[in-house]
Amino acid sequence: MQSGSQSVEDGATIAQCLALAGGEKEGVGLALKVYERLRKPRVELASRLGRKVRSNGHMSIIASREIADRRIPNRTFSK
Repeated sequence: MQSGSQSVEDGATIAQCLALAGGEKEGVGLALKVYERLRKPRVELASRLGRKVRSNGHMSIIASREIADRRIPNRTFSK
């Protein structure tokens, strides 16, 4: 997974968490904790997959993308 994609996901996730906190200063700490709990498993998985792909340097970009698509579920937010 590319870091640019993760940055976009991070931005969307933190924005959603802060919005759900109601824009109050007191809610920021909780919003950050929720953000970390949402993002940490996905980021750790992406990191493990990245190491695996690097160790298999001969693997094509297409094959590595297919592996990532199968192993990293998409996260969606419901309103």
